[in-house]
Amino acid sequence: MSPEHYSRNPDDLSIADLTQAIKSSYGMTWQQMGEQLGRSEKMMRKLASGQSSGEQYRRSLSELYTSGQVRTLTPRARTKAGTLRPVRTKAGSESKSVVPADTRGKVAKGRKRYRYTTDTRNTSAGRFYSWSAPGNPKAPGHKKAEDHVKSTFTKIGRSQARSDKRVKVSVKMLDSHGKEHIFSVGSKSGFHASDALSDIRTDHGGSVEGWVRSNLDHVYSEAGPMQMVGGEIHEFDATRTKAERQAQDKAGTRRRWRR
Repeated sequence: MSPEHYSRNPDDLSIADLTQAIKSSYGMTWQQMGEQLGRSEKMMRKLASGQSSGEQYRRSLSELYTSGQVRTLTPRARTKAGTLRPVRTKAGSESKSVVPADTRGKVAKGRKRYRYTTDTRNTSAGRFYSWSAPGNPKAPGHKKAEDHVKSTFTKIGRSQARSDKRVKVSVKMLDSHGKEHIFSVGSKSGFHASDALSDIRTDHGGSVEGWVRSNLDHVYSEAGPMQMVGGEIHEFDATRTKAERQAQDKAGTRRRWRR
């Protein structure tokens, strides 16, 4: 089922369709969805394929579908004694099962340390550029991450003359409680890297995080103060023909990156 055919009301969708709709609408990977729900990438695939009924995840999935953010984590299954039920480990692990982390919304003590790293992956769906960085805007690693994002947009933008390249952007934000949230930035259909770079320079003084915050405020107004600690740029070829692109350029409607 294509994204435009999904119901706006998540209660009208099966868990499989709801999971697929989230992935299609926000361009999330299974891993990113799993991080939002506190579950594995494998579980996300099971929900999407119908291998697991997953009705217990409906509230979390509905929040993710409507706002792009999970606010209520699904509790882990428990034994009759009230202890957490062990889950299977990956093939080849030393033990067959492990007791999972509790996901009842408790905030873990201490904070994860973030450092500047980058990675690039080539897949059949396009190229993915990911990065992580310290949340403090004054940290050297944070500036390096901002420069990395701008240079990546510049690189992709140069290729737009040869083909209709578009990008989707997701960011990892850290809230005041130390909890990570993944948000999709801009249009669900993607946007031109050159447009984003122009707005970063013109409207936000060269600040990538300022551009991110401006976009998030339009969609996730209740998110509250957060720090950017990572993200991913998905570069892909648009499916529009040259004639369609020229018609949109003439009408002034080709540049669509805001929701």
